[in-house]
Amino acid sequence: MIHAIAIAPVITPYLIFPTLVSVAPTLDSPRPAANATVANPAPVPVAVLPTILTAVFLGSAAVMLFFNWRLRFDLADDAYIHLRIAHNLLRTGHPYFNPGEPVMVTSSPVWTLLLAFNELLFGSRNNLWAWNAVLVGVAASASYRLAWFHVGSLSKTYKVAALLLPVTVMACLANSYWGMETALAIALLLLAVVAFLKSSPWALPLLTFAAFTRYELAGALAVAGVICLATRTGRRYGAAPASVIAGILAAWLFKEFGTIIPNAVAAKSRVYAVPIHVIWTSLLPKPFILSDAENLLLLLGLGLVGSWAADPLRHRGRREPVRLASLALMIGGISLLLLYVACRTFIFPWYVALVQCPVLVGALSVTAIDHSWRRRIAALILLPILFLNVFVSPTKIAIASMALRPAGAPLLNESRRVHVYLSAGALLHQACPQSELMTSEIGALGYSFQGYVSDGVGIASPGALKYHPMAVPQERSDPSFGAIPPRFVRDRKPDLIFTYDIYAEAVTASPEIHAAYDDLRFYPVLKSETQGNLAPVWGARTLHVFVKKAGGCDAAQINDVLSAILVPKN
Repeated sequence: MIHAIAIAPVITPYLIFPTLVSVAPTLDSPRPAANATVANPAPVPVAVLPTILTAVFLGSAAVMLFFNWRLRFDLADDAYIHLRIAHNLLRTGHPYFNPGEPVMVTSSPVWTLLLAFNELLFGSRNNLWAWNAVLVGVAASASYRLAWFHVGSLSKTYKVAALLLPVTVMACLANSYWGMETALAIALLLLAVVAFLKSSPWALPLLTFAAFTRYELAGALAVAGVICLATRTGRRYGAAPASVIAGILAAWLFKEFGTIIPNAVAAKSRVYAVPIHVIWTSLLPKPFILSDAENLLLLLGLGLVGSWAADPLRHRGRREPVRLASLALMIGGISLLLLYVACRTFIFPWYVALVQCPVLVGALSVTAIDHSWRRRIAALILLPILFLNVFVSPTKIAIASMALRPAGAPLLNESRRVHVYLSAGALLHQACPQSELMTSEIGALGYSFQGYVSDGVGIASPGALKYHPMAVPQERSDPSFGAIPPRFVRDRKPDLIFTYDIYAEAVTASPEIHAAYDDLRFYPVLKSETQGNLAPVWGARTLHVFVKKAGGCDAAQINDVLSAILVPKN
């Protein structure tokens, strides 16, 4: 039964695609005579729409709640950055990572405010998995609502086929258990599209919130704003409230930081030297079949999008709002991909849905109302081949999440380092509450340590950026590693340095640092999570804890404290 639930997202597209082809109306088919009798399916009354949307929301949210609950111990390290900032906002009134330092560490102001509100209501317990499951349900419902804007699409069979849209959204956002803001951004984006199609004054305000949730969506807001200005429809779509929302958020950010641009933009672009082909590989769909013809399939996909985009230009009758909105989703997703590549952005896994989800939702929506049955069939063959991984990958995780494991143990191997940070940070804060700690991953460690944290990557400590990028392979073995510069250690002279060997190659090679610090070494996983014969986290073999000899922490005490949860390395 469990496996049947888990593989449903893979089976569903193959059940729905043929139905969509055979049932959905083809507008270039011959029209019946006026007196002809046509056996049309019974239409679905519009009055039942709220009931159907409620069912879609509850069903989607329930599925995501189940799997997110099973994966609740796999929160991403970056999620704890937002949680610490939200906690400090409630405690001090300022959204700073380190109290008293006005550095814009948050890359999602709206998400930070939501987390602060969540902590105000429910405390600091881990419930991001639940919030994101609800947000996926909202996004899924919004995608299904798009189907009701299709011309001549009120048949019952069509509405069943349109369930592919929420299934696709769920598959794209299957990693919402990481606790990042992508689910909120996608939900706001799709709700904004629905609002535009309804000529609602909520359209631009929702898009404004989306832009302040993920800054990449600011491009969509700018384009929509220019179009509304040119067509004099700003009032209809809520330009005034959107301006107020943007003004309030921008004024708040300027007051707190003197900027609205996150420091992570400068830090990540400087620290990570990512080859372009790696970015392409991270974002492009990965065909599981005909993989040797991947480039040809992608060109065919782009040709299909181009053909769809040309229709409204060549035929005035094919400029229905839902068609234009679907094309905008596709073009927006492709444009974001190109922006990531042009900026050589380091792609975290939760970025991928920002590209693939709009493209897929837009492509499926356009396919459903395509006037050309030949192009529709081509799309229904090409899309499953190109995007099969979107459905297969979540299925693998869902099946794996059903495996028995000790309470509190993570499913993902990389999550074990987050658990080390959470457990060790709390112990270090108890042993040295007034100390300064330096690390290369500031999320979970900073959240549990709660004291002053120096960021070797520079996201929370801009002073580190002058020592980046670090040379490869002299100072770090991989350009995607956010390593700690030894010169930044000499500048800050922290009491503790807590990092894995893959981030500390230059630090461990520095005679000056070894002279000033005791180097405590541990195996890189918790004692309680050493079972399962899992490979070392990203190839890490040693966890280093450098303790300053003349600092505020005693090396013997730190060794004893950490030995309770970690295995010392001789």
